[in-house]
Amino acid sequence: MNNKFSIFLDIFLLVIFVLLLSLIIFPKLLKTIEKSKLETFVANTQKLYRESINEYNKVKTNVIYNNGIGASTLNYNCNKIPDLSFNDKKIIYTISIDKFGNITNLAITNGIYEYIYEGNELNLEDITEDKVTNIKFGNTNISLSLCD
Repeated sequence: MNNKFSIFLDIFLLVIFVLLLSLIIFPKLLKTIEKSKLETFVANTQKLYRESINEYNKVKTNVIYNNGIGASTLNYNCNKIPDLSFNDKKIIYTISIDKFGNITNLAITNGIYEYIYEGNELNLEDITEDKVTNIKFGNTNISLSLCD
């Protein structure tokens, strides 16, 4: 009888230990996964920045680049950036470049995060994790309209 109770107690203590361990590890694991997704989004935004500047250098005029969805105006050409491939196919972006090659508007989202810049001149080092907004619940500030 004591032997069965001892085995039951050992199993019970092992289960309690595993549960306590998982309560400590699981939140840290989720936080690490979330940070990785954020870092990937920032890297994709920086890649978009570099690709759009490279494309601008070919045309040297006011331009809006996007992937088919985003604001457009009559004063700009609306072009898709060629050969810009992200691992995350849900990315929607619009980027405006003035005639001097300054990025004046950049809006990018993947449905979880968004980065929006409106100003005179965006620099690559301005694209950081602390300026990214988490929009998991659909609270996006990016206005979407067709761009043909």
